Amino acid sequence: MPDQTLYDLYAKAMQAHAAGDYLKAQSYGREIEKIIPDDPRAWIVLAQSALGLRDFTEAAKYLTALHEKEPENLGFRQQLTEIYRRVGYFEEAVGMFRPVFEKSQEVLEKYTYFGHLCSLGGAEKEALKCFQKADKLSPNNPDIKTAQAKINIALGDLKAAEKCILAALKINPGHIEALGLKGDVLKNLTAGERKTLAGLLNNPDGHLGQRVDAGFTLGKALNQETDYSATFQVFKKANDLAGKLFGDQGAQYGPFDERAFFKKATELYSPDMVAEFSHQKALHPTPIFIIGLPRSGTTLVEQVLSSHQDIGAGGEMKLLGEFHLRLETLALENPNLAMAEILKKVADPWRQEYLNLLTNGRSLRQDHG
Repeated sequence: MPDQTLYDLYAKAMQAHAAGDYLKAQSYGREIEKIIPDDPRAWIVLAQSALGLRDFTEAAKYLTALHEKEPENLGFRQQLTEIYRRVGYFEEAVGMFRPVFEKSQEVLEKYTYFGHLCSLGGAEKEALKCFQKADKLSPNNPDIKTAQAKINIALGDLKAAEKCILAALKINPGHIEALGLKGDVLKNLTAGERKTLAGLLNNPDGHLGQRVDAGFTLGKALNQETDYSATFQVFKKANDLAGKLFGDQGAQYGPFDERAFFKKATELYSPDMVAEFSHQKALHPTPIFIIGLPRSGTTLVEQVLSSHQDIGAGGEMKLLGEFHLRLETLALENPNLAMAEILKKVADPWRQEYLNLLTNGRSLRQDHG
């Protein structure tokens, strides 16, 4: 078939994509793929169409092929980074974007984007360097100082976190996130700061999300002062506003939905499912899972166990929860596959990812066994 035909198909696909008709663009991409299966033009069309249709698994397939064909193409890396980020593959997103970051211009957005990405991917030290650089480029930005504070808290440097929190509040005394961090870390909100929070909470014209955050921060401050009657009233108002916020976003809490979720999870992670993985080789390091409700003594148990020379404390790791969110995303994108079948396909790499997290320096001590 003449090159003109391929060119015409590609042009039509781009026009359909520009018009938002992603299904039509995808059909043109399929035609190109049939004519020349390995034509990068087909992969570009199909990747862009899949992104438009929010089919991230399909988009990742073609973008990965493009990246392997042109590994120096930073545009493909950026698109893959966003896909990894959306489906919860944060460590992969960091690795994919790092070459883009290293070759990008010295601009504020470069450091803030990669800083947030690194914080999601567990690369806190790298994230801190990014936010410190961003802080030099924009020294009067309370958002950047607050981001530094959060990273310092994750790294256990509370003195550095305190310095960043106070610097953010000096620039903007009403910065809601900085006030929340001050309440959590320093636990000494001033009367003026509590008044600011009350004003934010009770402002009917204020941003709903900020009102919710202000309410919970104020409630915790009042609770620390043992003003339980006022605490209850503030928390109730914050909860009511949170319910409205989630409702506006299309999310509603329902007890029957909650029961259905737990029933589905129980059926998925059944003894039979666990038994299917029992043949796996021994894990190193060997994880110890401490499970319990808040304030039930789980931290104390971890401290007792980690006093042994061959046991390291990992803290409250969130990766298992992220795994389930990834699984739900993959199930939505692959409706013809049962969730249990998807889990079998991804179990090995996810298991290794968890073990890597245990040994990459985030635990206090590595297993010596």
